[in-house]
Amino acid sequence: MSEYINADLSPGINRSLSHKVSKGVIWVTAAGICARGLNFISAIILARLLAPSDFGLMAIILFSNVITATGFKTIK
Repeated sequence: MSEYINADLSPGINRSLSHKVSKGVIWVTAAGICARGLNFISAIILARLLAPSDFGLMAIILFSNVITATGFKTIK
């Protein structure tokens, strides 16, 4: 059955698909890097604007959000 599928595809379609996939991977990677960079910059700005105790409280809240987002909601 796979020989029928491969016989119908021309080499141009395979190259086009692999090109689209590689472009998609590059865009997703770039978006992830930009998001982490913006999070880092916003943390630096908040560290300058907030008092140390308020920044620590914010860090505790963000850490608890990370823990609940990873699936540890049922810990008792």
